[in-house]
Amino acid sequence: MGKRKCDEQTEWVGLVRPAEIVGFARWLTKKPLEWMQQCPDIGECMRLWRDGRILVVRWDGRRTVCGRLEMALWHTYVCFKDG
Repeated sequence: MGKRKCDEQTEWVGLVRPAEIVGFARWLTKKPLEWMQQCPDIGECMRLWRDGRILVVRWDGRRTVCGRLEMALWHTYVCFKDG
């Protein structure tokens, strides 16, 4: 496995729309994804668990902040949420 480049993006700020957090979390908990919702910690607006992985969308008081996995799932949600 290669080393990660220093200039690789690891955080996405303002990507996940706060008004869609509930719908996004609901979509993630349905089949076939079946993530399990957990109670968010302080500074988080969404937390889910599956197979030892934790998915977290943080809230910095003004906007959402998420990592690579959350970004990929968010874009999938946006593409397929109405279908």
